[in-house]
Amino acid sequence: MTTGSSNDTTAPTVSTVAPADGAIEVALDSAPSATFSEEVNCATVDTSSFTLSAGGEPVDGRIDCSANTATFTPLVPLSENLIYTAELGTGG
Repeated sequence: MTTGSSNDTTAPTVSTVAPADGAIEVALDSAPSATFSEEVNCATVDTSSFTLSAGGEPVDGRIDCSANTATFTPLVPLSENLIYTAELGTGG
């Protein structure tokens, strides 16, 4: 028998994103979000690990994180007719 807590060695994975990959006609006030397979350490989810860009140019925004969801909220509305890319990396 083993007592005490065990270390979780499995990294969380992204289980859903919004808007969906390849979505078109996304609202200009959209805030991309990712839901993870398990709770994440929100201290490691920031603007260096969760980014949004258009045409290679970064979009300024803030990150909100709670339990297993992280949201990137742009500081200004998105522009029409641009392709935006949200990327998630590992935090530090």
